[in-house]
Amino acid sequence: MPFLPALFLASTAISAGAQVAGGIGAARTAKFNAWQADFSGRLEAFNIETERKLSMAEASQRHNDRLQLYRENLSSNIAAFAAAGRDVGGQDRSVARFLERQKEVAAGDTKRSDFMAQITSQKMQAEAMSAKAGGAQRAAAIRAEGKAQAISSMIGAFTTVVGGLYQYDLIRTPAASRSTQAFAPRPRYESVYGK
Repeated sequence: MPFLPALFLASTAISAGAQVAGGIGAARTAKFNAWQADFSGRLEAFNIETERKLSMAEASQRHNDRLQLYRENLSSNIAAFAAAGRDVGGQDRSVARFLERQKEVAAGDTKRSDFMAQITSQKMQAEAMSAKAGGAQRAAAIRAEGKAQAISSMIGAFTTVVGGLYQYDLIRTPAASRSTQAFAPRPRYESVYGK
């Protein structure tokens, strides 16, 4: 085989191989990036969920602190009324109403605090689910892009091989035989009616 056609075939093979290797590399990179995006979404969801649980624990602590404050205030108020000579056992309706009102205020405070904690918890839970789904969507998009790049490189490699084989055939075949094969003169027909 002459040197120039062999060199041309080798360069075509190397070029096609490089395109295939590039496609495989793009697919591997996309796979890693997809894993990273999915992991990032899961990690963000985990962090939000951890923060949600911490927020619920803090809300529970606020609830308990408010109840403890109510109990302490109740004891102080009962002691103050008793020291003042007021009937704490229920005969003095103004004292009973005052203590009942303090109980209502404490209950209202804890209900509002618990309700806000529940709303915050649900909001954070939705954010965590959204983060996880967002990571999965980004991962799917990256995987699809990597697959498209791999397919594109395979098509490019195939095109390179076909083009290289065509060029090889042009180099291998002498120009004189190629022109007579492709552009042979048409036979001339003489008219049956004469000139």
